[in-house]
Amino acid sequence: MSGTLRANYVTASNTAFRWPSATATCPAGTVIAGGGGSCTSSVGWMFLNASQPSGNGWYASCDTEKKVTASITVFALCHSIQ
Repeated sequence: MSGTLRANYVTASNTAFRWPSATATCPAGTVIAGGGGSCTSSVGWMFLNASQPSGNGWYASCDTEKKVTASITVFALCHSIQ
């Protein structure tokens, strides 16, 4: 196979009570190569409890020690060969 490898990333964000989750989906013509997630909360600590491929994208979710609203941003690294 020959060609030029093109890579880009997409993000998806969500805010929810205690367990935010989101899926960043690669655009048509690209495939998932990897991904990750980042969690934030105004109080307490948080942890990323899932980070995995999901279809042609990346899914991640968080949990917090406090019963508060939290946010997540999920990143998907997508690529195509042209």
